[in-house]
Amino acid sequence: FSVFGNKQGLLLGRTDQSIFQVTRNTTQASSNLTGGTTSSYAAFNDLSHIAYAGEVIRPVNDGLFQEWSTGHYAVYQGSWWKNRITTLAGFRNDRYMVRDLQYDFAKANTALPDSDVANWVRSATFNLAAANAAPGAVPKVNGYRHGGNVQHEDGPTFGLSFKISDALSVYGAAATGVFPNTGQRDGNGNPFNAERSESREVGLKFDLFKNASGRARISGTVSAFKVDRENAIYNLFWAPQGRSNDRQRSRGFPTARVSGTGPNAYSVSNSGFQDFETSLPITYLVPIGYVAAADLASPRVSGAPQQGGFLLVDYASLGTAAADPLRRALDAAANDTTNLTALQTGAVGTGATGLYANNGYFANRNSDTAYNDQSKGVEAQLYLNLTDNTSTVITFTHLVQGVTGGFKIGDQVKSTEYDSWWNYMGIPLATRAANLNEASYDFSGQIKGARTSDNPRNSISVWNNHKLNAGGWLRGFELGAGVNWISQRQSEVTINNGARDLKLSENVRFKPAFPSHTTVNAALGWRGTLANRKWNVRLNINNLLNDQKDAAFGASTLNIDPATGATVASTTAGAQRITVPERVVRYFDPISFRFTAGTSF
Repeated sequence: FSVFGNKQGLLLGRTDQSIFQVTRNTTQASSNLTGGTTSSYAAFNDLSHIAYAGEVIRPVNDGLFQEWSTGHYAVYQGSWWKNRITTLAGFRNDRYMVRDLQYDFAKANTALPDSDVANWVRSATFNLAAANAAPGAVPKVNGYRHGGNVQHEDGPTFGLSFKISDALSVYGAAATGVFPNTGQRDGNGNPFNAERSESREVGLKFDLFKNASGRARISGTVSAFKVDRENAIYNLFWAPQGRSNDRQRSRGFPTARVSGTGPNAYSVSNSGFQDFETSLPITYLVPIGYVAAADLASPRVSGAPQQGGFLLVDYASLGTAAADPLRRALDAAANDTTNLTALQTGAVGTGATGLYANNGYFANRNSDTAYNDQSKGVEAQLYLNLTDNTSTVITFTHLVQGVTGGFKIGDQVKSTEYDSWWNYMGIPLATRAANLNEASYDFSGQIKGARTSDNPRNSISVWNNHKLNAGGWLRGFELGAGVNWISQRQSEVTINNGARDLKLSENVRFKPAFPSHTTVNAALGWRGTLANRKWNVRLNINNLLNDQKDAAFGASTLNIDPATGATVASTTAGAQRITVPERVVRYFDPISFRFTAGTSF
């Protein structure tokens, strides 16, 4: 349509996307087996497990997964002032939902043996118990995740282009993107919001020195861009997981109980040696090495339950640091910046808690968290048509990517300043005591700016194409050649799942960065008429020099105990600093050939 003689356009639309997937779980059927089997990995050279002995596989249940997303959008585009100004605006609304159901198989005739596979029939209705979530699990109602609530996300788009002259234009654009979260949740069982991105770009487009036919000898674009992303998901091994730390809500284990009277006489049953029972903070473990020598004879220390070099501390009975040696020991462990696991262990405990013995990280459960990052840079494309037969395309990209913040964790209700995750967050003890809300802290300070991808900072590609301007059998042939160059790139991400920059830690070995790399490509083409038909034939050769391997060398610094060779803190008496070599290899695809031929009918 037209407004004041200017062309305008409006597009309305809808998109639908659905995923339907069935996963069948099976088990070996036999006359004396009524349920699933338990298997383990066999030795590589043990072939007995593949011997056929009349085994029959029967269905146990079908898992039905459904995901669907519907988008409604409107896009407007208009031209103004004799096409010197072009405007673009759009809006999109997305709604999505996920449903997963379980259909169990049961015998149609209970008298028949399990091995009669045809007798196992899938239920017509789904398993209602599995379709409705228990506390702390992924919120589901009748199989619908997100608590049965349909998810909605909106995203606008804007663009503007201004033609300064026939040879020069400037433009700007902004857009949003959505990546739905179909089931991941934080430590308290709450679903994450969808991952969202917002991009902004400004640029300059030029077409210079046009010939008589209107073809520009030099043209191209130069732009600067920035993409901000939020709610990207990252797993932290130490993050509190309230939905599991509260044992009354998770596995039904009895909460720890402290019995006895007075500050010097107590005992503990069903203690949380393995898991921090922060729903009712009663007991904590502290290595006995943090007890001052003068306090070892105190009845508070000698009367405390001990196991494996750890004291089980009754948190509820703690006095002040001035009066209670156990409080002083806890303070010393919490303030030990060289040992972030001073208040964490999984290698102590028996009985009901022994299920998790020797699992040092289970005490904190681990949890997913959301973080934000940003990618920004400049990009340029230059097209050179210096002659009618020769053209060159040059592309340059400078990209900077890194963490900008986020890493918000779920609050652990009734936590204390001695919970070990506070050590990993690097929050001083006095600050912890004043505010025990873990969710109020953004602990990404150490890793802000750290890269989470191994993309090179700079890259350049050059491609040349030349048409052979000759007669005879050479007529119609084209030759192409180009190079791709990437700058140095990191060989590994220095952020671990403790959300710490490992370059700031001692005794960590790092792979060296890869040096810059160049790849050469070539092409041979022909365009012409054969048998009264137009043909386009092309042979592309990638990695012409057949460069298949790149090695990088470096070194790491470690602090060791000369007597044992074990790594120790640099502050340890007698510690010796050594340098160890590092090597990393990257492999590339070998030289490859691709031949294509096309014709028109």
